[in-house]
Amino acid sequence: MLENAEGAAAWLAERDGISRVKREGRQLAVAFVGGEADQAALLQAMVAEGFRVLRFQPAARTLEDVFLSVTGEGNG
Repeated sequence: MLENAEGAAAWLAERDGISRVKREGRQLAVAFVGGEADQAALLQAMVAEGFRVLRFQPAARTLEDVFLSVTGEGNG
């Protein structure tokens, strides 16, 4: 985020499909469920809301992420 990362984090936390938002300085990490069209719509909505997004990309999944999704332990 170029600016207002705190505001963007609060706005994202209220969106459907987002279960977690983590902010570190100007960088946000978001747990998001959706396909490519959903990602594009989210980015478009962020820009329309006035947030200046510098980078928007999926993060690499860790081995722990894969384990939790396979065992279902990450859903609760």
